[in-house]
Amino acid sequence: MEVTLAVQPPASPSAVLLHYRRMNQAERYEVAGMTLRDGIFRSTIPGGYTNSRFALQYYFELKQGGDKASLYPGLGPDLANQPYFVVSKVDRG
Repeated sequence: MEVTLAVQPPASPSAVLLHYRRMNQAERYEVAGMTLRDGIFRSTIPGGYTNSRFALQYYFELKQGGDKASLYPGLGPDLANQPYFVVSKVDRG
């Protein structure tokens, strides 16, 4: 499954990491580097990893250089939002 992230100015991360896992709290996050191509960061989650009864959750870590980094979508000011994206399997049968 290809995952992409378009970053708008003034953000200009030096690197972006994709953190993902199945929505199973017993699992650790997998981390994949993202490649910048045509102004879009891209990475792929292996197909075998997505073949699961669990939905998939992911978020992005944007490296700003040095020790600075931010998460997207991250938490809002009220700390009440979901700080990750969710992809559910579609049953085509």
